[in-house]
Order: sequence, then C-alpha cells, then structure tokens
Amino acid sequence: MAVLVPEPSIEDPTIKDWEKLLSRVTFQAGGFMLLSLENMDSTGVPRVMQGSRFQINHALFLVETTESISGVPVLNQVNYVYAVPNGETATFVYSTTVPVFDPVFGGWYNGDRRAVAKMIYGANNTFWNKVILDTEGSIRNFNPNSDTLPTFGGKLIIEAGVVGGLVFDVLRPGAYYLEVRGGKGGDGGNGGSDGRDGEKGSQGDYGDYKTVSFILTQYSMVALHRGNDGNNGGNGGYGYSNGSGGGSGKNGKASYIHIENFGLLYMLGGRGGRGGSGRGGGSGGAGGGGGDSPARDKITWNGLTDAITSNNGIDGGAGNSGSNITAGGAGATTFLSTSSGYARIYKL
Repeated sequence: MAVLVPEPSIEDPTIKDWEKLLSRVTFQAGGFMLLSLENMDSTGVPRVMQGSRFQINHALFLVETTESISGVPVLNQVNYVYAVPNGETATFVYSTTVPVFDPVFGGWYNGDRRAVAKMIYGANNTFWNKVILDTEGSIRNFNPNSDTLPTFGGKLIIEAGVVGGLVFDVLRPGAYYLEVRGGKGGDGGNGGSDGRDGEKGSQGDYGDYKTVSFILTQYSMVALHRGNDGNNGGNGGYGYSNGSGGGSGKNGKASYIHIENFGLLYMLGGRGGRGGSGRGGGSGGAGGGGGDSPARDKITWNGLTDAITSNNGIDGGAGNSGSNITAGGAGATTFLSTSSGYARIYKL
C-alpha cells in the first residue's frame, strides 16, 4: 500500500509568495515517478519495491513496504500495473486496459488510475519485458536487460492478409517477434471403385513453421508474403472390375518475411498428399505419389544460416488406371486462393 505524503499547509493565505512557491513546486513535480519492481530484469513475479514514490493527479505517494500487485494478469497479453488511489492510500492492480497519456498530470492514465509499469504475462507464472512507465515515450520501450524475448504476447501490427500477395511496411526500432507458416499441401484424390470404395487419398502436410523474437536498432523496410494452399488431387474413376488411382495433391506455396538489412525467414509449403489406390477385383490403379521431400533447406536470419527440415515435395503424378476403365485422377497443378499459412509481426 502507498501512503499520501502531506503537503505543507498554508497558515496565512495572504502570503502570496508562499502560494506561488507551492504552486510552482506542485507543477514542477508533475508526473514525478521514482518506482522500481522486484525481478525487474527476470521473468520472476514483480512487486512494487519499498521506497518507490510517485504522483497520482499531483498528489505524492510513498510505498512504505514492498507491495504485491493484486488481480489476475491475462495470459499471453501485455498487462499494465495501475496505481489506484483511495483517499490517502493507493493499491496496485493488473489490467489489460491500455492507458492514455495525460500531459497535464504527466503520466499514463485510465480515469484517476495511473499506469506505472507494463509487462507480458506468460505460461508458468512468468513475467516478460518489464518496463516502468515514467515518461511519455516509455510505453513504446522494451527492457534490454530482460531474459530472452518471448515469442508470444504483444500486439499484432502487420499481417499478410491477401493470399499470394505482398504487404510492405516500415518497422521502427524496438522489440518484436514474428511467425511464418507456409501454405498447406492439397489432399490426394481418392481411389476409384469397382462398386466398393477405393482407398482414401492422404492429407497434405501443413507448411513449415517458425517463430522468432528480435530487436531492431534502426528503421527497416519489411515485406510479408502469405503462400497459397495447394489444390486437391482428382479422384479416380469407376470401373466394372477395377477402379483407377487418385491423383496427388499440389504442394503448398512458401510464405516469408523479409526485413531490410536484417534477415529473410522463408517457410516452404506443405507437401501434397498421395492419391489413394483404386479398388479392384483384379488390381486397381495405383494412386499418384506426393513426391519425396527435398534435402534440408536453408534460411538466413539476422546474418545467421539456419537449417530446417522441409515438408515440401515434388508434385506427384496422376494415378494409373485399372483394366477397361478411364484414366486415373489427375495430379493437382494449381494453387487455391485460400491459405492455412500466414506471415505476421507482433510488437512487444
């Protein structure tokens, strides 16, 4: 709990100089904050430390003993610590409500509550990137002494929304994380029947996925691309004695994020599914293969080369036909206008 530090009373209201001095001191100290948290540079639970002092609406408060913060922080979001005045005391609570800067009172406020700190709350009761909100610009800061930056929380600021298109923007210096996934491979077509159902085609793989935290020290151009999903393979045909095989699905298209003078994160699309074999009393046609995955792919990020295992594959062929029936289902060669992939950037 914080207690009110009393101002000197005016014994003689006719002393104008004293009134002027009191007024000047009050406004000179407007927005004053000298506050510290326990576990400031780690993921440990924060408490407001003894000796911290700050103003709320021009009234000065002192923390006499180290204080816990009440309420339940919201998982994977930026949580603010508000000092809540109640007469001559003030308590501290968590809230996800974003404050607004008040230049008259010199601080970040929501009503009469002053936001004194912000942080991201993560799993296992961890608190990341603790920042004291003592200036107008502090809300845009990150804590350079924190543990490794999290790959969760924060605010989504840029996303490649149009499938197959590019989005361009500029990132200011600060702490971020991004996540990229390639488009999904199409499903293989089902095998044809001879009166009984043919083998089901296999599902296409999801695209490669990666998430990375990073810090920019300069303004940088960024380009984001969201790769298309692959189309499904054609189903095999019906035969009197033998069904033909289904065609393979199309591979998904790559998604990527490129940040100027920093790095390229390129995630391949998923491999198309294998077509199902046809059903036959003799022998049904074989399904089209989804193709083998290529060797390990390379990406470059922040000047480092990283190896990733790719799910991408060579497009499979069409399924073979059985005897006395039409040809098997065709392997897919086109992309869909939808995507299970994404390219997103979050501000911490």
